[in-house]
Amino acid sequence: LPGTVSVAAPQAGGPEAGAPPGVSTEWLAGRLADTALVILDARPGLRDYLASHIPGAQSLGVENIRSSAAGVPGQIFPAEVLSLVARRLGIRPDSHVVVYGAENDPDASFVAGVFRLAGLGAVSVLDGGFKRWSQEGRPTTAERRPVNESGLRLKGTDAGLASLADVRRAVKEGGAVLVDARPPEQYEAGRIPGAVSRFWK
Repeated sequence: LPGTVSVAAPQAGGPEAGAPPGVSTEWLAGRLADTALVILDARPGLRDYLASHIPGAQSLGVENIRSSAAGVPGQIFPAEVLSLVARRLGIRPDSHVVVYGAENDPDASFVAGVFRLAGLGAVSVLDGGFKRWSQEGRPTTAERRPVNESGLRLKGTDAGLASLADVRRAVKEGGAVLVDARPPEQYEAGRIPGAVSRFWK
């Protein structure tokens, strides 16, 4: 993930305690009434969200947290912008954020990863996404609930991201494993020297 994201050190005994990186549909279904839970729908665009979503979920696509910068696409917004996004979503320091995509796709993982790098300790991805949730007959809705803006501020350093200089150094000197998560045909067409193919799917 290129760019700069502020990283806050996790607090001992904070909300990250017991927050797994992935949660099951059964786990989430049993906690929909939890006021500390913030559910984010990371499916692209608004059409699917407006038609049906997990009760209480809010829409936050990957393009809401990145843009081009200096001509380079996909740059994650700086900490002050991510803080504004998080506040509008009502995310608090004690929130447990659960992100889901259409299925098991990179959108939910991207959103969750950015918030983790920005300092949120309790962030999980829903295994199977909205497709599994729906196939299991779990509740969905088109209702959108009002959310109170929080006072959250995300801050820290960008230590969680590799810079272009870091990658160039890894290619030249070794000592790091470079993983190419793109489809195999893209990997075969061209890759960073020394990178290994590990398709995200």
